[in-house]
Amino acid sequence: MNFHNSRYRYLIMLPAVTFVMAGCSTNQQKQLGAPVSNASMVTIDKLVGTHGIVQIKGKMIDKCPTAACWMHVKDSSGAIKVDMKYSGFTVADIPVNSEITVTGSYTDGDDKHFTAVGIVY
Repeated sequence: MNFHNSRYRYLIMLPAVTFVMAGCSTNQQKQLGAPVSNASMVTIDKLVGTHGIVQIKGKMIDKCPTAACWMHVKDSSGAIKVDMKYSGFTVADIPVNSEITVTGSYTDGDDKHFTAVGIVY
């Protein structure tokens, strides 16, 4: 085997280059809507009684199949519908089962839901 043969050089270099490239990749978070502020983080079961902008963190368990204008988010305490109808963005490009942080406000009453103003995933 002649090491200087270019075919063998590529066989040896390919794993090394792949290893280096994998180490250089970053898992950057993406953001939709308004920047996530310093709003208080609450669990879904503690949303009742909150006023103003808060954050919830959990897993998107499903989403609107046609317009991606709503989703359900679940954390360890429960699940809630999150509405993006008036937010100016959709969750079409976010895969179901993604971990997300949602900034928004809670609406109580007959149609309990969380209105999103920003999402980080």
